Amino acid sequence: NPPIISGGKLILTGGGGTPGGGYTLLTSTNLLTPLANWKTNTTGTLDGFGAFSNNIPVSGSEAARFFDIRTP
Repeated sequence: NPPIISGGKLILTGGGGTPGGGYTLLTSTNLLTPLANWKTNTTGTLDGFGAFSNNIPVSGSEAARFFDIRTP
């Protein structure tokens, strides 16, 4: 799903995963950084429909932040 900014937070949502499966949301401020070096922002469990939703505070001090989601 497209990202939304609301109340000073970036809202990331998505679906199509395995219901009850785990996921990891990775982040980096540099898109050219190898994915193996991105940092874990959060981990979670997909809901009963295989969807997730995360609210991430927006920082005005960063020029950009990139995200990647991984499922096992």
